Amino acid sequence: MLCRGARTAALLGGVAMHKADWRSPAEYRSFQQYDRAGFAWEIVRRNRDYCREYREILRTKPPDPLQIESFVKRWGLRFRL
Repeated sequence: MLCRGARTAALLGGVAMHKADWRSPAEYRSFQQYDRAGFAWEIVRRNRDYCREYREILRTKPPDPLQIESFVKRWGLRFRL
């Protein structure tokens, strides 16, 4: 899922916050199976700036290679568009 919570936040007119107890080890069990890239993706996909920039790139037809390269350098990640 791209940019977790974005749809819910839009429907509610604000920011969707995860309701998990951050102090509970059970909340983090699913992360134990991730490699570095998977863990990085879980973090970055919740970042509002990342989500906004990603959507801007998707709206540009055809995608601007310079905009994509700037995005890649800024976020350190590369995904298919």
